[in-house]
Amino acid sequence: MVVSEPRAYDAVGSTLRDAYGGDSAIPDDMLNCLDQLDGKTGSRTN
Repeated sequence: MVVSEPRAYDAVGSTLRDAYGGDSAIPDDMLNCLDQLDGKTGSRTN
């Protein structure tokens, strides 16, 4: 079985973020990783 890497438009980070109840429940370092999965740039402010 071959598993393809996530594509930019798959929104993997958004899906994982939603699974954990939104941004307030996730540490900043994890949010940064999720943003990288989605290909977002810039800094996040909570």
